[in-house]
Order: sequence, then C-alpha cells, then structure tokens
Amino acid sequence: MATFLPLGTGFYQATNPRNPKDINITTLLASAVSDATAAAAAGSPTISSGIVAPASTPSKVGDIYVDTVAKKLYFASGIASAADWTITN
Repeated sequence: MATFLPLGTGFYQATNPRNPKDINITTLLASAVSDATAAAAAGSPTISSGIVAPASTPSKVGDIYVDTVAKKLYFASGIASAADWTITN
C-alpha cells in the first residue's frame, strides 16, 4: 500500500517501494474535481474532496471522496448514510 509523505507545497513522495515517484497531489485533485461535473453527467462517479472524512451521504454507489489532510481515499458502497463511505487506505 502506498502512503504519501509531504515534500513541499502540493508535493508528496509515494512510499510504495515498487513504484516510488513524486506526484503533485494538488494538481491531481484539481484535475479530478474539474472533470467531476462532466463525469457525473455521463454517469461516472463524482469525485469530491475535503479536509476531513466525509460526513454526508454519498449521492451514488461508486462516488469517490479524498480527505486531503489525512491523505485518505473513500469509495461510496451505498447511499443510505455517511457510513456508506468505505475507506480504502
């Protein structure tokens, strides 16, 4: 499992020993969020982010949420309550 260590503003070092590389997570998230509206219209998952774990109920199964402070990724496994966000890392 890869984890990310801060290297500077918006940059993180992936600690996955099989594929270590620097990535700009700020640019990655901005790109993902800017495409979210078009993707949602096409039936693709909605990608959203925040500085804490998701507290709202997912809109649809498969939606994605990124906690940018804790560096955690969540996928919606249901749409009944906020407990339907499943943490992946």
